[in-house]
Amino acid sequence: APGGGVAVRFNLIPFHSVQRIEFAGNLGLSEGQLRSTVVDRFGASPSIGRTDAAVRTLEQLYADHGYLRAKVAAASEVQHDPDRAQLTFTIDAGPRAVIGEVAVERDPLISREAFLRQLGAEPGATYLRPRIQERLDTYVQRLKNRRYYEAEGSLQPVASEDGRTVDLVIGVKSGLPVTVRFDFL
Repeated sequence: APGGGVAVRFNLIPFHSVQRIEFAGNLGLSEGQLRSTVVDRFGASPSIGRTDAAVRTLEQLYADHGYLRAKVAAASEVQHDPDRAQLTFTIDAGPRAVIGEVAVERDPLISREAFLRQLGAEPGATYLRPRIQERLDTYVQRLKNRRYYEAEGSLQPVASEDGRTVDLVIGVKSGLPVTVRFDFL
């Protein structure tokens, strides 16, 4: 530019807000559950730039519900006048995993059958890791409430190659009950 100035050029790209979210394929889960997961996390009109994060969120949702080999892909269709977009998630849920063999290590202080029933971790049941972990945490807290203050729990899943079964190793260390005694001098 004459006189040593700087010329600035703006290249404006229209913002395409997502007006519709669609789901296609072998869903396995309800469309309402999928939609609410996306909307709760990313809003009713998520940015196209957040598509990859939405895909990862849906993959985690499927894993939490036992679909360990779910495939989620997303595509956007941009429309003009007015500028808007439709976001479509194509899903192949794949098989839903069930619990295979379960090893219980150490001593949960109740029978193996009662313990696995409380955790929802019986062989043949649908594998729902978050629910099993939550119930294990609750069980350990109950032990602590009964003065087993050193109680600990662990959950180790081993999924089969095809994602159809998951073997579990569940450990519970109860420790000894602690008695607190005050001696007054």
